[in-house]
Amino acid sequence: MFKLHKYESNKNLQGSTKGRHNVARIAGVTFALVGLLATVSLPSYAAPKAVKKPALFYKLPLSFQKSGVIRNGADFTYAPLEYTKKDGVTFTGVDYDLAQAIGKKLGVKIKYSNSDFGTLIPMLQSKRVDIVLSFATVTLARQETVDFIQYSQSGTGILVAKGNPANIRSLDDLCGKNVGLQSGAVQVPIAAEQSVKCVAAGKEAVNVQEMGTDAEVRILLRSGRIDADLLDAPVAAYAVTSAPADYQIVPGANYAARPHGIMLLKGNTKLLKVIQTAVQQIMDDGSYKKILAKYNVPNLGLKVAKINGATS
Repeated sequence: MFKLHKYESNKNLQGSTKGRHNVARIAGVTFALVGLLATVSLPSYAAPKAVKKPALFYKLPLSFQKSGVIRNGADFTYAPLEYTKKDGVTFTGVDYDLAQAIGKKLGVKIKYSNSDFGTLIPMLQSKRVDIVLSFATVTLARQETVDFIQYSQSGTGILVAKGNPANIRSLDDLCGKNVGLQSGAVQVPIAAEQSVKCVAAGKEAVNVQEMGTDAEVRILLRSGRIDADLLDAPVAAYAVTSAPADYQIVPGANYAARPHGIMLLKGNTKLLKVIQTAVQQIMDDGSYKKILAKYNVPNLGLKVAKINGATS
């Protein structure tokens, strides 16, 4: 049993001042510590500064300002315009560098979707991408669905196997020949038109084989299953530079030179205008010229970023 001794409790409370001295001493130490802490210089942490955005960022539609991302669809099998490095993962090429430069001008990141060329306009239509920067030729047929921002121009070349075993010298020599094309490319109607001319002249039609990518077309060419590959002239030139033992270009073949453009779904007028301004700035400040020089295609670029402008 615990017993409370009143006498000792009273004595401790009334007869001793030791407890009060301890309280006073503790209070003094506490105030001293407070004073000391007040004089100690503690490190201060400044709030992070907001990253300054370029002026064009604020002209983007609000949805892009909020996300900070523009989604680009491209076929990265079309060197030197868009392709992957030797690791098979890292994107590079004229169009890739141009897209990166556009992103920098707009203050946003460019997110890429790698897909066969023939699927890119459907991807725009289903809103899986916002733009297509993939060396698309500006045509009247495509302008029914999309708007273009012009940035380059080239014609169609004819790529043949080394030694030109089928002796192809021009489009007229394609009559009765096996010709490979990338699905959805502007070379598809070029081959169709030539086939009509062949038949009208009493010759055999052009036997066309379409593939998802030009890389697949070139496999057919190397194996002898086709006689020629119709493709954009700078891509044909790059193929020869990369594999001179496998390919050669038909000299002087540069047909139907047309502009190429960035595609946006019709109705996106605000985004179209902002990107057009960014492309024009890249042309004007010399950035685009450097990109073209990097990939050895200095004559590919345009000086004015026109909207649409197809003539055929």
